[in-house]
Parts: sequence; C-alpha cells; structure tokens
Amino acid sequence: MASHIHAAAAGDLPLTGMHDLRLRPRLLRRVLAECLPLPDPAADLQPTRSPADLARALSAVREQGLLAVEGAADPGLLEEWSAAVDAWVDRLVALLASDREHSCWVGTSFLGLTFEECSEDRFANSYSFWFEKIMKKIKVPSSNKMVSIATCTAMASLFMRLAKFSNLKDEATLLAQKVVQPLLRLLDKDGSVAEKATDLLGLIMKLFPSSVYRHFNKVESIIAAKIMSGQCNLQHSKKLASTLALLPCVRVSHNSLSLMIQKILVVVNNLLNGYTGFELMPLISPGSKPPPLSGGQTTYGDWNFHSAKKFCTFAVPTISALIHCCSMMLTTSYPIQCLRW
Repeated sequence: MASHIHAAAAGDLPLTGMHDLRLRPRLLRRVLAECLPLPDPAADLQPTRSPADLARALSAVREQGLLAVEGAADPGLLEEWSAAVDAWVDRLVALLASDREHSCWVGTSFLGLTFEECSEDRFANSYSFWFEKIMKKIKVPSSNKMVSIATCTAMASLFMRLAKFSNLKDEATLLAQKVVQPLLRLLDKDGSVAEKATDLLGLIMKLFPSSVYRHFNKVESIIAAKIMSGQCNLQHSKKLASTLALLPCVRVSHNSLSLMIQKILVVVNNLLNGYTGFELMPLISPGSKPPPLSGGQTTYGDWNFHSAKKFCTFAVPTISALIHCCSMMLTTSYPIQCLRW
C-alpha cells in the first residue's frame, strides 16, 4: 500500500520518507476506499470485504497513527487530515447503522478502534455523539452475537478513553449510569455476549463506581443469581465473582465489605450443608439478625443434593466462584470506610 501512496504523491513536493505526515490523510483515504465496506445501498455494488482487508485497515490505522491528527504545523495539512478523519468516521457511523450484520459489525468494531486512536480534540468533541450511537445498540441488542460483543467492546473503549479526561469525569459518570440497566439485561443473553457484558459492567464499576450506586441492590442480586444458576462456564463465573467483589466500592459504608463477605459465606455454608457429608457450624449466631439474602433467595433453607454428580456439577463451581469473590474482596484495595470490621 505504501508504494501506491508514493506513486500518488509523485507530482507533489518530495516526501521525506514513510514518516512524512503528508502521507497520513492520503493513506487513510486509501484504506477507506480499499479495505472497508460501503454502506447500504452502495454495498450492493461491491463484494463483502475480506478478513485480510480488515486486518490491513487495522494494522495501518494503529501502526501509522492515521487518526491522530497532531504534530503537523501546516494548517493546510491539518485541514486535509481532519477531512480524511471526518470521511472515516462518517463511513463507520453509516456502517454501524446498517441492517447488514457484517457491515454493522465492521462499523462498530472500527468505531471502537477510533475511540482509542483519534486525537484528544477529536474525542473530546465527538464522544457524546459516539456514545449515543453505541448506546442504541446496547439498548436494542443485535440477534447476532458478534455484533453484540463488538458493541460492548466499543463501549468499553469509549469509557477507558473518557477516564483519561479528568475534566469529563462527571459527564462520564452520567453516561455510565445510562449503561448499567441495559447491561444487566444482556447478562441473560448467549454465553459469550453475557461474558462481554460482565466485562463492561466490571470496567464501569472500576472507573466510575458512583454510576452504579442507584442500581446497587439489583446488580448484586442479578450477579449472585447468575453465579448460583449453574449455567455459566468457569471463566464467566469467575468474571461475575470479580465484578461482585467490586460492589463495596460502589456503596461505601462502615460495614459494606464485611456484610458482603458474610452474605457470601452464608450461601457457601448452605450449599455445603445441602450435601450429605458436609455439616458446617452455623454462621449466624443465635439471636442475631441474618444479613440480607443474595441472588434472589427467599429463605435460608438448605439445598438438597441427591447425588455426587449434581453436587460436582452445580455446587462445586458455584462455591468456587463465591470463594473467588471473597478472595478478591480480601485482596483488593477499597476506600478506608469499607475496612472497618
């Protein structure tokens, strides 16, 4: 591709090499023309872009810094470069809105890349508009799991970039607050989609914990119920457990950490007491008020496991994830208010 650019620039002033900034807008436009699909209805005029084309685009944008628009003193070059980035973004937004699953996936994925690679000015001026475009896909998720996964990944990239702008923290918190409820619904989707939604929820809780405050009880209940459903693979269960372990950062109080650990240990205790051969001492002292229940449980009654197979397939993975959650809470730094026992 570099040789094509040299040829295209042959009639211009001599280039100083492959790092000449004048190459950036030209290369970006060539990538756009040769590697990305056209939006509907123009897409009918060309075949679907191959994975090799998309890989070329990804490599060129990252390695050549095609979206950075910085370091150039020439106003004419800056204008040309900004116009090329405008064309790039316009194409991605059009692809994201496409009814074609492949086009939507490409637009969403490369828009997430744009969040990471564009200049600070471009991001600061555009993040609100970009958020709304991605948010529509989270509110009404695609039936295609690859599109849904790309949507969560793109939103994660947006929040990671937003976290670097200290002056945008309040605005970022408000945007993150809008995402929590739709993400909780995504936890009921296909395994890989739910797993990616868990990643995004955990990221939001780390970067903007106050955005989850009003949803605290619902987040706790849904994640705990998901862990105890026995329907998640080990990797997803551990991600859920790690996300649950972040909740003490969301609602900071003098006993939030100890209460969370106690609630989890009560569930583990009940799971073990439900299997013949394990009889543990009660974790709630006589006369003491038990902690609120997690995961939608309505009683502190025992689980009855009639076979070793059921115990191994349900109780063991569940207990493993819950103990992992406790371990995370005991080894994670929290605000000082959470550490009073």
